[in-house]
Amino acid sequence: AMTPELARILGYLTAEGSFVEGANRNTITFSNTNQELIDDFRNCWEACFDFSPLGRTQVYGKDSRSITDVVTTRSDLAIWFEAIGLKRGTAPTKEVPFSILESSSEAKAQFLRAFIEGDGYLSEGGVGGLEIKLASKLLVQQLQLLFETLGIPSNVVQFVTGGYTGTNTYHSLRISDAADALALVGAVSKKRIAIIQRMAARKLTKKNYVEGKLNRLP
Repeated sequence: AMTPELARILGYLTAEGSFVEGANRNTITFSNTNQELIDDFRNCWEACFDFSPLGRTQVYGKDSRSITDVVTTRSDLAIWFEAIGLKRGTAPTKEVPFSILESSSEAKAQFLRAFIEGDGYLSEGGVGGLEIKLASKLLVQQLQLLFETLGIPSNVVQFVTGGYTGTNTYHSLRISDAADALALVGAVSKKRIAIIQRMAARKLTKKNYVEGKLNRLP
C-alpha cells in the first residue's frame, strides 16, 4: 500500500536520486547536502523496509561541498521500485512514478513535499513564488498534473540556454503565487518551513485576499 513515507521516498529519489542501468543497476542512491533531508529519507526508508540504508559523505566541487549519499544495493528492492514506476535513467528521462499518479491526494502532496525540497526554487518576492526547472519535459508536465489534481494552477515554459558545452533545453513549472500550494504541500527542512510561514503571513495581509478562499481550481 502507498504510505506517506513511501510517497516521500519516491519524491526524494525522483528529484535527487540515482537509479540507472549498468553494473550498478541494483543500487539506489539519494544524495543531498541537507542533513534534515538525509535524516527524513532514512527515517522513511526504515519505516517502509525495516532496515537503515548505508550513508557515505563525500566532498565535491570547487566549493568543497559535503554531500551525503544514502545507498542501498539489493536486487529485490531494485526490481520492486522499478515495478511501482521508479524510472531508471538520467535527468532528461525521469518521470513521476505511476504509483504516485494513481494514489490519493495525500500521497501526491507527500511526493511533492519531498520533490520540492530537492528541485524546487522558492522566491520570497511579493507573496512568494515557486519554480521547478528540469530537463525532462514529461516530468514537468506530470508535476503540473499533480498540482492541478490538488487544485493548484501553474504554467510551464520552455527555454534554451547556451554555453561552451553547447545548448541545453529546460522546462520550468512556475507558480507565481505559491503561498496556498506550499501551505498545502508542506516542507521538511526548517528553512523551507520558515519561508512558507512568511509567505502565508504576507498573503494574509494583502487587501485582496479573502480569508478562507484559497486560489484553488474547482
